Amino acid sequence: MPGAGSALCNEQSTITPANTPEALGDKIIELLRDPARYQTLRTQAWQWSKTITFDQSYADFTKVLNLTTTPNQSRQEVPTP
Repeated sequence: MPGAGSALCNEQSTITPANTPEALGDKIIELLRDPARYQTLRTQAWQWSKTITFDQSYADFTKVLNLTTTPNQSRQEVPTP
């Protein structure tokens, strides 16, 4: 999805070494123990969220599903996979 890769492991996000609940929990604890990093992530993520639009989210979503519709088409016209 366009834009998703640019948010990985920067001032807006972080990644876990494994895709498990334990790894996520460990990362949350790590952030809670580093208030400055947590605040930076929080602030930057909030600022980034202000740039998200419905039309762009819909376009990204349809690309992931390999749909060829545009945001201006009605939901009834969206082809089913």
